[in-house]
Amino acid sequence: MSTLSVCTYASSAKKLELPFKEVILSALPITDELIIINCDDYRHDNLSEVDDIINDLKLNCEQFKSFNSGTTPVTGNFKMFHIPFPKRLRKNCYVMQRTNALMQASCDYILLLDGDEVLHENSYERIKLAMELGHDAYTFKVKHFWRDYNHFIWGEWWYSQRPYLFRNNLGIFDGYRSWLENGKIKTEYTSDLTTWDYKPVMDFAKRTSIELFHYGYVRSDECMLNKYNEMETWFHDDNKSQKKEWDWNMSAYGTTDLVEKFEGTHPKVMQERIEEHKARYMRYYVD
Repeated sequence: MSTLSVCTYASSAKKLELPFKEVILSALPITDELIIINCDDYRHDNLSEVDDIINDLKLNCEQFKSFNSGTTPVTGNFKMFHIPFPKRLRKNCYVMQRTNALMQASCDYILLLDGDEVLHENSYERIKLAMELGHDAYTFKVKHFWRDYNHFIWGEWWYSQRPYLFRNNLGIFDGYRSWLENGKIKTEYTSDLTTWDYKPVMDFAKRTSIELFHYGYVRSDECMLNKYNEMETWFHDDNKSQKKEWDWNMSAYGTTDLVEKFEGTHPKVMQERIEEHKARYMRYYVD
């Protein structure tokens, strides 16, 4: 039976309203090795927001406690590394942290999740079957939720398939490559995973109907505004596109992206978070 390393990372999980606890909980039932890169800077008490989430799981989640203590049928192995974001690299901070996580994986397969991507329990058996079928890589179908948990968004900018599950030791690379040219060191950013078309992994990955739920755009208006403006400074050299307020209407951004009603079910681990969001933002749930 193939074993699975789940790799993930996060920074300022509470401040950025990330469902990071739910990411971990959704992965535990199929994980043989859980690898977390804690990207936070430490607070004055030598803890961080990611530490708070992990400590809460250690205290209150029986599944996490049994996993961490090695009492699961396949002995669970939990590894967490504190590697703050190298902010000088701007947008490539994410790339480097994915690479840091990949380097620690020791199982047969790797499942790489961002800190706002949650697995559905209906996918567990299909993920296990995929590993036993033995292909080198698999893509999942991605649902990008928008504003609330009743709507998702799709369009040219929003990837509908992405490689998440792949065999370990394929040489998949995420980061910088350097070489010597005419006596000078040349460096370029390159990635097998995080380019917009996810090449070259997409070229040989087997497409699946396994769903991955992306909740990175279900946040408060204030949090979305701060996230947008910060990302603009990471991805662009000037602040011309900084916004003063957040608008959930896609036409305000001059795009052709479409928002649709979600008729399916969310992962069970998300239910408490969904109810809290509905209570706070009831106006979003009135069609």
